[in-house]
Amino acid sequence: MESADTIAAVATAPGRAGVAVVRVSGPDAFAVAARVAGVPAPGSRGESLPSVRHVRFRNPVSGTPLDDGVLLAFAAPRSYTGEDVAELQCHGGAVAPRRVLEACLAAGARLARRGEFTERAYLNGKLDYEQAANVLALID
Repeated sequence: MESADTIAAVATAPGRAGVAVVRVSGPDAFAVAARVAGVPAPGSRGESLPSVRHVRFRNPVSGTPLDDGVLLAFAAPRSYTGEDVAELQCHGGAVAPRRVLEACLAAGARLARRGEFTERAYLNGKLDYEQAANVLALID
């Protein structure tokens, strides 16, 4: 059961860290990630999004550079949610992850609700109910 919309959120805990992950999941995950990473969108000129790529994240509206990082692509159904998933790994802390997330939202994703990635994993048969509940317990 693939969702109609594409969601994004910071997938790592807030605070001091070397790396933060912004996760994007849904039918336009690769296109959103490509716009933020400044790489050709999948399908354009025969391009495909490589599974791992070093990139410079940019605001898709202004073109302003945000951070250097790594873009990981997980094609459905071989992802946590069972959908196409892109993970944008940027520097940790407060500023870079927020800016990269805002860029994903500007590129067409919507902000994920709390637990929505795990909900999608459950709905797509990637986790059973007990496993999904255990993810919440582990996070809490």
